[in-house]
Amino acid sequence: MKNSKLQKMLKAHKLWIDSNKKQGEPADFCEADLREADLREVDLREANFYKTNFRGCDLYKTNFRGSDLRGSCFYKTNFRETDLRETDLRGSDFRETDLDFLVRSSLLLWRNTNYRRP
Repeated sequence: MKNSKLQKMLKAHKLWIDSNKKQGEPADFCEADLREADLREVDLREANFYKTNFRGCDLYKTNFRGSDLRGSCFYKTNFRETDLRETDLRGSDFRETDLDFLVRSSLLLWRNTNYRRP
């Protein structure tokens, strides 16, 4: 995805969150290629990331609370301090991603998730 399109979608989503869903629009990154994107400290609550490619992304302190992340690729992705509460991760690929700090969370849906320790 081109950076200009990504920034436009992030801006509209931020407006949607900040206006309590009255302005802007929720981000829909369904099947998007966000490979190596820098999404540090971005509020992406309730966005659609179904089958999105996050390979190599920096998601430090990103808020995905309530987002649909089913079937996404998180190969070698940084999840430090990422908020994944109430997030659906079924069918996602976490190969070579350090998730030891997340595994203890009982709020995540881990069924059919490809999680292998690096």
